Amino acid sequence: MRQIQLTIPNEKLQSIINVLVMDFKLKGIHTLSGETDSLIIIRSSVSRVDEIVEHLNNIGVGITYGIIDILDLKATIPPLGEIERVVPDRVTTKTAIEEIYNEIMRNARISINFIVFNLLAAIVAGLGIITNNLVTIVASMILSTFMGPMLGYSYGYVIKDKDLRKESSRAQIIGFLMCWITGLVIGVLYFPYNTILKSMALNLPMDTLYGITGFEPIIIITSIVIATCSGIAVGFSLTVGSSAVALVGIAIAATLVPAIVKSGLSISISLGSLLTGNIPFFSWEMSIALGSLTVFGINLFCIIVSSIIVFRLKKVRAPIKTWLAWRGPKLPKTETLQPEIIEEPQGVFGGFWRRLRGEGRQKGIKKLPARRKITKEEIKKEIEEELKRDMTERVKKEMKEELKHELKEVVKEELQDEVKEVVKEKVKEGMKEAVRDVIKDENNDNND
Repeated sequence: MRQIQLTIPNEKLQSIINVLVMDFKLKGIHTLSGETDSLIIIRSSVSRVDEIVEHLNNIGVGITYGIIDILDLKATIPPLGEIERVVPDRVTTKTAIEEIYNEIMRNARISINFIVFNLLAAIVAGLGIITNNLVTIVASMILSTFMGPMLGYSYGYVIKDKDLRKESSRAQIIGFLMCWITGLVIGVLYFPYNTILKSMALNLPMDTLYGITGFEPIIIITSIVIATCSGIAVGFSLTVGSSAVALVGIAIAATLVPAIVKSGLSISISLGSLLTGNIPFFSWEMSIALGSLTVFGINLFCIIVSSIIVFRLKKVRAPIKTWLAWRGPKLPKTETLQPEIIEEPQGVFGGFWRRLRGEGRQKGIKKLPARRKITKEEIKKEIEEELKRDMTERVKKEMKEELKHELKEVVKEELQDEVKEVVKEKVKEGMKEAVRDVIKDENNDNND
């Protein structure tokens, strides 16, 4: 379940709401409007998030204007099924592309966490192998972060991102060399101990992980099946937003770090056996080393190929890039306090610790000026000014009303005068016409 927050300009608010309501039949949409921008809050199931976000990208949200935030919801009241239509899951159902992309990019590249966890996993795996402790070996599988670069390579292949493939390949190579060298060092350290205390017997437990790292046909076949299942499972888990518990189980199923460590450890023991003249033991250990490397290669290849197939079925793509002319939210026009930079006081060890942290010899700290206290006199003046403004507005309104009334009277009188003049003119013309008619009639009577 996800909550989608859209930050968009106010002029785009109604059109975006129409799209969400008409195209996706979403209910329970909440809006918060500000001076220049608005916030739209909606809830949706994981299977519909990618469709909604992709449609919003197509109309420009997050690409040419606005921001899209996707938040994870643990629960909601009322339940989401009561306010949203249920969409059946399909093979192509997936979470938002941006979530998949961020998750892959976070684990695909070399980082401090990648180095530390793989190094710890290699040490734990080596100790588990030499002590024949299966629980310790399983713990090393959980610590390993080898799955991240492998998924990064698969995703880079699907979206045709050469840089991502290069970064993932570099991480895999460095992780492999780190685990292999760790196994080599553990073998070197264990060989003298085993030789001195056990009288050249070299009683290294050989049954540990032999069932999954031996060079036998049945072992290779089972490794292919397990690795393929692991790749399919990790692809589905990543694209549907499953929890980390499922990924832990997948990491345990795939034999990656223990196989690498055992190959390095077996090579160390084989070289030690060669130096001590134990040729049969040398050939035995070399075969186990080659078998371990073979199993690792099979796991690597099958997981990458199967995850590529899953990404293809899920129609995973690269996220749409934001335009250079992207219009982000605008801050309201308010006065802000400008920070004042003051020098940090020098202590006895202050400069040393700052240089150790990489902050330079002197570092300014930002401090906002203290707010000035407002006195009663200032409050009184502000109230008086507000009253003056109110009285001025009232007087202006009253004067406007009086002027309007006077103008009406003046216009009324002028209109009455004009009407009187018009009536007089009409009466005069009528009288003239009547006199003319009388005179004509008298002239006609005289002629007769």
